[in-house]
Amino acid sequence: MNLPEPSRTSSLQQALPWILTHAVKSPSGDNCQPFTFVQKSPNEIHVLHDADRARHVLNPNQQCSFLALGQLIETTSIAAARLGWDISFTHADQNPVAKLVFTRNENAQSELAPWIYQRHTDRRPFLPAEASVISGITAKLSPKAYGARVHTLHPVDETLLQTLAKTEGALPDIKDSMENTTEWIRFSQREVERTRDGLPMWNLGLRTMEAFALKMAVRYQWLRTLTRPIMRIQARRMAAVALRGAALFCFTAPDSSRTSFVETGRLAARIWLELTAAGYAAQPFTTSSLTLTWLKDGYLKTLVPAAHLPVFTQANEVLEERLAIKEPHCILWMLRAGRPPSPLPPRALTLRRPIVFQM
Repeated sequence: MNLPEPSRTSSLQQALPWILTHAVKSPSGDNCQPFTFVQKSPNEIHVLHDADRARHVLNPNQQCSFLALGQLIETTSIAAARLGWDISFTHADQNPVAKLVFTRNENAQSELAPWIYQRHTDRRPFLPAEASVISGITAKLSPKAYGARVHTLHPVDETLLQTLAKTEGALPDIKDSMENTTEWIRFSQREVERTRDGLPMWNLGLRTMEAFALKMAVRYQWLRTLTRPIMRIQARRMAAVALRGAALFCFTAPDSSRTSFVETGRLAARIWLELTAAGYAAQPFTTSSLTLTWLKDGYLKTLVPAAHLPVFTQANEVLEERLAIKEPHCILWMLRAGRPPSPLPPRALTLRRPIVFQM
C-alpha cells in the first residue's frame, strides 16, 4: 500500500509507517521477504530474520539474506532521509540481525525515495545502455561511504557474454536449486495476490512452451529430471540475450563475510535506484555471482559436478581480467542494466506482504 507522504515536521512515530512501507520494497532472493520489524524504543527499530522463509540451497550461511539486509538498510535510510531523519545501524549474525537508530537531521535529503516504488526486476532484453548514463551514476558515489566497490563493463564482449550465460545455465544442475526456486514461482494472478510474495511467472521472461514445461515440472516431480536439460538451455539463452547491449555492474568486497554482503547490498540498492531514476531497468545476476563466490571458498564443488567447475573458473578469470579486479577483492554480486523496451506490465510486478511491525 502506497501511503501518503508525511510532512518533514512529522514525529518519527508518524513517519515510521511510510518509511517501513518503502523499506519492504527492497529486493530479496526469490522475493521471499524474510524480514520483520520490532520497535524497541521510540527511536530504535530491530530487524528480525525469518530463516524458514530464507531457506534455500543458494543461501548458504545466509549470504543472500545479508545481501538483502544491506539493501533493506539502504532503502530505509533513503526513505528516512526524505522526511528529515538519519539512520545509524549495527548488524549481527543472530536475531535481531540489525538495529536501526533514527536521529532527527533537518538537513537530510533524498532525491531517490520517490523511485523506491518504481524499482522492479526486469528480465526482458534491454535496449542498449548509454555510456554517459552508466558513468554518471557511478560518479555520484562516494568511494568511502561503503565497504564494497562497483566495477562496470559496457558493452559486454561476446566471450564474457557466453561465459556468463553458461554459469547462469548451471542453475538446474545445482542440487535442490530448482526445487527451492520453484517453490516461490506464482503461476496465477490469484496466487500472486493471495501470497504477495514470490515471483510472478510473467516476470521470468519465459517463452510459452518454456513456461508450460516449468509449470508441469513443478506439478509433477518425476518430470523434473526430464525437463532439466530444457531448463539449462533456457537459462543460457535468456542470459545471453539479456546481456547483449546491457551494462554489467559487478560488486566486489575484500572477503565473503556477512559484513561484506551487507555493504554490497547497501551499495547495490543505491545504484539500482539511481538506474531507476535514470529511466533504466535492471536484473540481478545472482546465480553467476554466488557461484563465483563459492568457487573461491570451496562450497561450489559440493553443489555441481566436477566436470562443470572449469566453466566457473573461466568466468571468474575473464571477469577479473576485464574489470581489473585485484585480490583480496572478490565478486559478490552482479547486476545488468539497460533501457527497458516498454513499461513492465502490471502482472509482471512483484508484490509485498503487509508490514509485520510490532511495538
